[in-house]
Amino acid sequence: MSGTEIVKTTQINQKVEAEHGVVCSLANDYFGYFGWPTVARMDDGTLIATASGFRHAHVCPYGRSVISMSYDEGRTWTHPRVINDSPLDDRDTGVISLGGKKLMINWFSSTFYHDYTQQPEFIRYPYDWDKQFEWSWIR
Repeated sequence: MSGTEIVKTTQINQKVEAEHGVVCSLANDYFGYFGWPTVARMDDGTLIATASGFRHAHVCPYGRSVISMSYDEGRTWTHPRVINDSPLDDRDTGVISLGGKKLMINWFSSTFYHDYTQQPEFIRYPYDWDKQFEWSWIR
């Protein structure tokens, strides 16, 4: 190719009909904070929501990457399932559908909470998730 190539783009002006709702609420639980959700739709219509969940706060060392599914247009959701739990704070989970039954899920892990945990008011909370909950899936 020589010279300047002109690429024509098309802007899609499509309104998405949606209602605000809650995927998971554990407001009275010490680890009930969920943040930074992403939603994707699979080819079969299933909605997938991912987030950083089972946290104590916005900045804390307990973040885990979780996934929930809705088979009824978001009216009900499955209990969040842990898909990544590293020794670090797993944050900002995102998801996209790659077509068919394929998903791509990403996150990043942080040690930013280290400064937070050095504060005198930080509550150290010993826990063992597998003993506190009966999971209905295999990790």
